[in-house]
Amino acid sequence: MQKIKDNIFEIELEDINEFFNTRDENLNKGDFGTVGIMGGCNNYSGAVKLANMSFCALRAGCGISRVIIPSTIKDSVAPHLLEQTLFLMDSDKDGHMIYNKEKVKEALYKLDALAFGMGLGNGEDNKKILEEILQVFSGTVILDADGLNTLSNMDIEILNKTNAKVVLTPHLKEFERLSKIDLEAIKNDSINIAIEFAKKYNVILLLKGSTTIVTDGNITYLVKRGCAGMATAGSGDVLSGVLSGTLGYKETSALSVAACAYLAGLAGELAQEKYSDISMTASGTIEFIPEAIKYIRECKNNLVEIEDFNKIDIRVGTIVDASINKGAKKSAYKLKIDFGEDIGIKMSSAQITELYTTEELIGKQVIAVTNFKPVRISQVKSEVLVLGIDSKNGVILLEPNKEAKNGSKVY
Repeated sequence: MQKIKDNIFEIELEDINEFFNTRDENLNKGDFGTVGIMGGCNNYSGAVKLANMSFCALRAGCGISRVIIPSTIKDSVAPHLLEQTLFLMDSDKDGHMIYNKEKVKEALYKLDALAFGMGLGNGEDNKKILEEILQVFSGTVILDADGLNTLSNMDIEILNKTNAKVVLTPHLKEFERLSKIDLEAIKNDSINIAIEFAKKYNVILLLKGSTTIVTDGNITYLVKRGCAGMATAGSGDVLSGVLSGTLGYKETSALSVAACAYLAGLAGELAQEKYSDISMTASGTIEFIPEAIKYIRECKNNLVEIEDFNKIDIRVGTIVDASINKGAKKSAYKLKIDFGEDIGIKMSSAQITELYTTEELIGKQVIAVTNFKPVRISQVKSEVLVLGIDSKNGVILLEPNKEAKNGSKVY
């Protein structure tokens, strides 16, 4: 994690792999949370979008995903659901959800996290529904899209009265409406304004942008993942799906929210590699969530244990002959190195021509990996890997500062 300044950090890959660990085989879906995706109306039925969001929540790791929609759009949404469950809210003639205290209670039953607002529209009862959620729900609430627009038209002091853990995910224009702060002022001081807002209203704020800002008012994380191809309809919905899917079974914190932003951004980058920045869609990001999780896990797996290091046989040797490796694609020397009686003389092709001549190499002691798998470089069978330090002028050879016996082991 790179420290930018006090309590502000740039997230790096190794900071988040703990959130995507390999699972115990003895666990079941009940151990990984139940999440809800609540939204939709006639004008914004977004059948595939809502279905994709819930599917995305499952891809991000939750055990059960519940799609909560107005009853009037069930016929357009239901055919797109396979692994998800469906809950129907009462709706008016325009397909907007109607507030019903008991229905809201049923919709929230046993949920660990809820994403609210995607395609919700401007229904008259939106504020009543959101107010009820914030009053009775104690899980994690992710507000996006029309959920944020609804909150912007309420007394947002309600955020300081709720028992829910609230995550707000605005882009800059949505944050302008929510905070009542001028857009240009936000652009000029986005980090500090985000910190103050999160602290004032006791929320985790995820402010979308080329650099995503995630803060709880005390600690702030900057996430620099994502790509041009993610500037497409539905990318924000994918992020909400990842957030609900992960926070349904992980503790909600600024770091876990930043981990979700990192995962979604990385999945988008992988999708762009396949489909290009022009042709990728939000569903492509969902497609690559599994690959992104594998990528994050591999970062952890790349950490070297002491047992791995002990497998490497590093020895001191003396160069006894050096000449140009004429067939090498990149300028290199062909070296003969004496590693003593036990190992003998070994060959190596080394790209060290910038700082050394063949004459000065002969007689020089070097350090090399001697159990390196041989590689053929042009006509040279390179049997050992000579170690060096990269510099702007070329490779600087690692060598003992005092003469050592050929074949001496390096620890």
